[in-house]
Amino acid sequence: MGVITAEKQFFTGKCILDVSAEVSCLYHVSYDARSNPEAIIIKISPKDENRRLMEADLRDFMNKLIDHQTWLDLNKEFGEIRQTIVAEAFSPLKKL
Repeated sequence: MGVITAEKQFFTGKCILDVSAEVSCLYHVSYDARSNPEAIIIKISPKDENRRLMEADLRDFMNKLIDHQTWLDLNKEFGEIRQTIVAEAFSPLKKL
């Protein structure tokens, strides 16, 4: 089993739940948001009992957390960026 400590000032519960759901086919993921007022403790273990959890697995999970939290923060600040880009890309050309 591996343990990741995610600081609450950087990561939301939604981020952790979304990433946990994304990897749920490969890992058992549990988290504790109550025991530490400043961090969420995330425990990860492989579903396949013959597979060992490697340090790279924990790094990958942490990178997914960072990527997803960045995406959530950008969407919160700027709205649905992808929709805006696609709408602009397919809008009629403006004459100068």
